[in-house]
Amino acid sequence: MRVTCKYEYVNNSIEEFKEQLRKVGLRITPARLVILTLLQNHSKPLEVRSVLRLLKASAPDQATVYRALSSLTTCGLVKAITLKSGIVSYEIANLPHHHHLICERCGYVEDVETCCESPRPRVASFTIVNDHRLEFSGICNNCA
Repeated sequence: MRVTCKYEYVNNSIEEFKEQLRKVGLRITPARLVILTLLQNHSKPLEVRSVLRLLKASAPDQATVYRALSSLTTCGLVKAITLKSGIVSYEIANLPHHHHLICERCGYVEDVETCCESPRPRVASFTIVNDHRLEFSGICNNCA
């Protein structure tokens, strides 16, 4: 059984992306806009190599994609996620809180809403706990 999550989130237009870029002080560039649009329209986190492959027709070079992802992540419009594989993937930051299910064989990633909403842990050496991540692993239907 495939676990999927179809949730509602803010679906930004190009104009809204431009406004968000202005608010955080970033220049509005074609590369940033196309990357934001790609991540918003994709249903799972994307590795850089996937972003490059999917944007081939748009033609931003590799260095531009890396710089754009870095700046978009730094300003909070994009979220960088390091999954079990150790490879960083990217997704739009305005998604509702969710976690990931990763196929142990092929690396397929699916978003899941399941969460252990327990109270934030209290640890003497931490004043504030801001976030948490939960990752599930298994075998997808294609690999089973």
